[in-house]
Amino acid sequence: MKTYETKNPRSRRIRTMLRISVAMGAVLAALLAGCGAGGDHPQELQALIDAGRWDEVRARVRLWRDAGEEGAWLDRAEGLALLQSNADKAAIPLLKRAAAAEPTFGPEVAEALAARAQEDLTAGWRERAARRMVEAYRIDPTVELGELADPVADKLYRFEKDYPTAYAIYRRLALEGKGPKAKKQEWTYRYGHCSEVMGLQDQALQIYEQYRQKWPDDRQTMRYVMWRLMRLHMKWAEEAEAEGRLEDALAELQQSMIDDWHIDLQQEARFEAGRLEEERGHLEAARDWYEKILADGSRFGGEIVSKARNRLDALHRLGIH
Repeated sequence: MKTYETKNPRSRRIRTMLRISVAMGAVLAALLAGCGAGGDHPQELQALIDAGRWDEVRARVRLWRDAGEEGAWLDRAEGLALLQSNADKAAIPLLKRAAAAEPTFGPEVAEALAARAQEDLTAGWRERAARRMVEAYRIDPTVELGELADPVADKLYRFEKDYPTAYAIYRRLALEGKGPKAKKQEWTYRYGHCSEVMGLQDQALQIYEQYRQKWPDDRQTMRYVMWRLMRLHMKWAEEAEAEGRLEDALAELQQSMIDDWHIDLQQEARFEAGRLEEERGHLEAARDWYEKILADGSRFGGEIVSKARNRLDALHRLGIH
């Protein structure tokens, strides 16, 4: 993937047009040979696009569609024309359909969206810039995000919950180590969370542990890091128990009880540890876990304390005091 370095907007537009011009010769030749378009219609459209005559592009597309012609070359042309008039709701589906049907269109339409996004960013339209760059990135993940890397990742992660797509961006942001401290912390945590969602649990654990070592005094993002770290150990405890590895399950539960974070999870892990010790026949050890739950009952009571008290009563009836 390319770097996320900020590019001069004018240089980006020049580079974009050069890439488009070089690519389109081969693409149009293939389309003329295989897409079924009549005559030189794709070339006519390309000439109008190169000249920026967008109203004529749309008029030609309508004319040829009415005549029964179809294909990715028409979707691409109409989508680019609509994009120039900021009709994104109509333009983006056409551009995505064109790129899906003809993959060689992907880099071009992504660059077109990215160029408009950079123009929006320069003009101060950051929200629309991020929306357009998200679509560009979905079509072609190698597109340069520049200053929009963070807002694009944030939109994918926080609003769309598209963690797999956000993963690569957060990985790059976190590993590059640039940016203000608060952003570096956010990027690192989200990189870990995306890793976890994608099933890269060992990697997620490593990221969470590195976060703890790097920012030990943080109290804001750290609460999310610790919650996920504790939950990850508890999940592994469940898996170990299901496989009959009770000692390993207990070890994972003990690792989940970290410092003084999230007393609700601490209490849940203690109860599970007590239950496992009972299953192993270690009743005194089970009693100790349940007593710890009651000792913290004033900080986090409720059902878990009642369950622990019931188990202690049962153990007392067995003579375990």
